[in-house]
Amino acid sequence: MKKSQIKQEKSNKEEGSITIFLALTLILILSFLFSMLELARVKGMQQLAKRKLTLELESVFGGYNQELWEYYGLLFWDMSNGSDEPDVRLLESRIMEEAYQEGEENHFYQMALKDVKVESYVLATDRNGAEFKRQACRTAKEQLAEKGVETLKSRVEIWQGMEEESGDLEQKWEEALEAKEEAENSEEVENCEEELETQEGTEGDSAQKNPLPENPIDYVVQLKTSPVLAIVLEDPSQLSGKGIDIADSLDNREVFCGNMTIDSESSVDKLWLVQYLNEYFSSKTNSKGQGHALDYELEYCIGGKATDVENLETVVKKLILLRESANFVTIMKDSQKKAIALEVATAVVGFTGIAPLIKAVQMGILVAWCYVESILDVRCLLAGGKVPLVKNGSQWKSDPFHLSEEISQNNSQKEESGMGYGEYLQMLLYMTGENQLTSRAMNVIEKNIRLFSGNSDIRMDAMVSGVKVTALYSANPLFLSVIPIGQKMDGSYYFMESQKFMYEE
Repeated sequence: MKKSQIKQEKSNKEEGSITIFLALTLILILSFLFSMLELARVKGMQQLAKRKLTLELESVFGGYNQELWEYYGLLFWDMSNGSDEPDVRLLESRIMEEAYQEGEENHFYQMALKDVKVESYVLATDRNGAEFKRQACRTAKEQLAEKGVETLKSRVEIWQGMEEESGDLEQKWEEALEAKEEAENSEEVENCEEELETQEGTEGDSAQKNPLPENPIDYVVQLKTSPVLAIVLEDPSQLSGKGIDIADSLDNREVFCGNMTIDSESSVDKLWLVQYLNEYFSSKTNSKGQGHALDYELEYCIGGKATDVENLETVVKKLILLRESANFVTIMKDSQKKAIALEVATAVVGFTGIAPLIKAVQMGILVAWCYVESILDVRCLLAGGKVPLVKNGSQWKSDPFHLSEEISQNNSQKEESGMGYGEYLQMLLYMTGENQLTSRAMNVIEKNIRLFSGNSDIRMDAMVSGVKVTALYSANPLFLSVIPIGQKMDGSYYFMESQKFMYEE
């Protein structure tokens, strides 16, 4: 009996020792499993932190300026919130608010944003408006056909060739005036007066057979002193009276600057920038609606003056010069007009017997005819007509025998073929310095956005295109771990993440 009891007790002890071993084994196994789960959770939270920061940045920058997008197809975030200067803290607080609105959700990867810092940012005006140009060109490429760019490029090349071929017309004009003055002041004038009087009788018959037009030089000298808009417009009283305060423009004030370093500046084709401006900006012959600060916005981009009238006057003068070069190339291929100009020059200064003077006056007469022809061309453009970039003889409008009558009549002869006013404006825009063009374009947008939004403090140098942000996330441990995992502070995990965001990059 006692032996059986002893055996039973031994049997019970052996069973007890096995249960404790299994328990310890399970504890070790579970500890290992929980450690692995926590490790996997921490690794997952590291990836989640990157994703959360990306989503929070995208959500915040989804609040781009509505007027810039609606009216100009540009994506910029207003870091001034309508105040008179940008504030980085505003952007940081918006990111924190976005993270807070997500709520404290109870799930496997639960974490919270503890701190955020904007390390660097780039504004629309940085690097001479590089971000504005990048987005403008992107918008143009998305919405406009490439054919327009190629056409503009070929026209600019043609004009550059004509300008080189025509030479310095202003110099030719000055030389003609000097030659004419020298002839008038010549001592031989008195000696030749009697000879000229005798020649009038002998040449009278031939003059009746081959009459010559009047010397146009004096007329054009007087014409150039007249208000140019009164000459080229049928009704100057209908011009826009709008103007802006250029003292507050970007190129006349101290602008705010971002601190982001762009690794590689994306190439910006000026041709696409011109296409963008032509699409979104108004001009004398192409209105974009009411409520704009200026009616002649493209003209402002070229002229940079305070009023619509001043900018239109600047553009008209540039158009006259452009057409004058093109017309001079045409007239130099017209042997008949060159011969007539030589005859008139000979009649004016031929008595001096100095060939260079006669040649200079001949060139001056041809330049004068080209100037009058250019006046008629610009008049036609402003009336809605077209003018070929390169004319032939049949497309010449002015008559050397009736120059003053054609100018005084102020009747525009419209052509159906050629380039319109807007197409000539594109050429002038391309010829304007890129930095000037960009700055003036942003001035126009800034002035208009202030009107559209009703906020006079909006600034283009507070519009953010991209940022680099560093964020600190924290999470509490969920499973017991017997091995050190992640970075801890005060018993919580911490995840530091950096992210860069750029509109349309």
